[in-house]
Amino acid sequence: MRSVFMVLLMVWQAATTAAEHTETLIDTQRPLRVVLGQAERLIRFDGPVAFASRDVSGQYRLGDYFHLNNLGANVLVDAKKPFPAMRVEVMRRDIEHRYLLDLAFAQSAAPMADLVITQRTPEPPAQQPVSCKTASCLSDPRARLIRFAAQWFYGPQSLVTPLPGISAQLTPAYANLRMPDGLQLKAVGRWYWRGFELDVMRVQNVQQTPIQLDPREFRGLKPGSMVSAQRWALDPTDRPGSSTLVYHARPESR
Repeated sequence: MRSVFMVLLMVWQAATTAAEHTETLIDTQRPLRVVLGQAERLIRFDGPVAFASRDVSGQYRLGDYFHLNNLGANVLVDAKKPFPAMRVEVMRRDIEHRYLLDLAFAQSAAPMADLVITQRTPEPPAQQPVSCKTASCLSDPRARLIRFAAQWFYGPQSLVTPLPGISAQLTPAYANLRMPDGLQLKAVGRWYWRGFELDVMRVQNVQQTPIQLDPREFRGLKPGSMVSAQRWALDPTDRPGSSTLVYHARPESR
């Protein structure tokens, strides 16, 4: 019984090792070198394939040298005997595409790793986000204004670096924008950038129930102007999410 168990364990380990080791070749329409031996090797394609009956030169007949067990997209191949180097064409059955395989013989009966031949390129590594401290995204004064207002709103003011051109006062043009009717809101602070028709206002919910803002409900908007916000849902006044930033862009700023 112990000997039977040891045999089963060795078979399982061999199967696990073969499954864990896989070779991958990316098809770029150039010939791919494939090594085959006397041990059966699994070749996996992106779709169902068919091997040509002869090599590209027409000199060698594949059936004389290989056992081919075609399972659609998976093909089991092993060499009947040593074979000369040859180039073989493999056609996809579902689409118009062909692979060129340069077959080479390996004098070994040891199991070979599964081979994956694919047209899919590996996923590129994720790019790190570009910091606005060094990128050109801060070259637009309006972007700098929004960033300044967000820092002032969400962080301690002691860490906010003053920006030239920022004025914390209500401009006559901004006075046209008024709060929606029926909502208990107050403007805590307003900023504007001299020379650009873009304003940023901090809005505070002063009632004990949540508020859902709607840009269409702001009064005093001129034709072509837009209103956006950091978020539209405000929590009750005693919650951290009771405030937001409202951005008002007049036609001249777009």
